Amino acid sequence: MDIEGVNAGGSPERRTYRSPGRERRAQETRARIVSAAESLFLADGYGATTVGAVARRAGVAEQTVYLVFKNKPALLDAVIDTAIGGPTGATWRRQLETALTQPPEQLLRALAGATAGLMKRTARILAVAEAAALTDPELAKARERGHTAMRAQFERVASALHERGTLAGPISDRDTTATIYALTSDAIFLRLTEGYGWNARRYGKWLGDILVATLLEPRYQDR
Repeated sequence: MDIEGVNAGGSPERRTYRSPGRERRAQETRARIVSAAESLFLADGYGATTVGAVARRAGVAEQTVYLVFKNKPALLDAVIDTAIGGPTGATWRRQLETALTQPPEQLLRALAGATAGLMKRTARILAVAEAAALTDPELAKARERGHTAMRAQFERVASALHERGTLAGPISDRDTTATIYALTSDAIFLRLTEGYGWNARRYGKWLGDILVATLLEPRYQDR
């Protein structure tokens, strides 16, 4: 609601009244929509899920969904942002910051454990997004932004290992980053957990073993 007043010069001015209650309800509605969308995307796939179905699951009008998200790609992007940028993603980033201060092998094993926790929460919805991005240019751009952000974090790991002189042979920072980026993908996590029945803990142990054996000079491997 706008309230009119008069400024020092005598001319009317408009001030916007902000209602904390209204903002809280808007945030709650958005969260319900995102949660409903994630459930349907995982159950039915991106292509089969309609905005109308999301609205019904969230208990809101379809127009309300469009007022919050301009289209279905934006809705899926929000689901991913919530999954990665929420508490799970925050925990992963904190764990990475701690890992970067540790010795080489502990760094890689801590990264592996943190990634296992992240993938446990996000791998399936990331896989839905990757499949949808193959045919949706807007989603493809959003996914590439996500990949770029992850590669930037792995570049920090590669730089830390390079600065300590612990990398195996002549492997470059770029190849180190690429190795970490490939092995920590949602596709590998899902193949091992859903295809072979591994749990996230076993995946994390395997990932740590592979990263240490592949990237570090033997003398920096404590095993």
